[in-house]
Amino acid sequence: CPAGFNRLWIAKPGSYQSSHRYTFYFHLMASFRPKEIISVLEKFGFIRKRQSGSHVIMYHPNTKITISVPIHTKDIKRGLVMGIIKQAHSTEEEFLKLK
Repeated sequence: CPAGFNRLWIAKPGSYQSSHRYTFYFHLMASFRPKEIISVLEKFGFIRKRQSGSHVIMYHPNTKITISVPIHTKDIKRGLVMGIIKQAHSTEEEFLKLK
C-alpha cells in the first residue's frame, strides 16, 4: 500500500468475495483549517503580505511566489489544498510533516 493511502477491497461483480477483488487506494489527506495551511506555508518561508477580504495573500521573498489562502469558517477541501501545495512547489509528504 503506498504511503499516505488506505486500501479498500471491493468484490468483483458476480464473484465470490473471498476469491476475486478489486483493489482501490484512496487518499488519507483530508480537508484542513485555513490557519493550519497558513502555518505550514510560514514554515516553508512564506510571509503574510496582506489580507484582501476573506483571503490572506502569502508571499515567498526568495522565489517571488504569491499564494492566496481563503479564510473561511469551514475547512478547505482537499482539491484546493492540493492546488496550494502545488503552487508552493511542495509535496503532500512535506506538507503533512510540517502540519
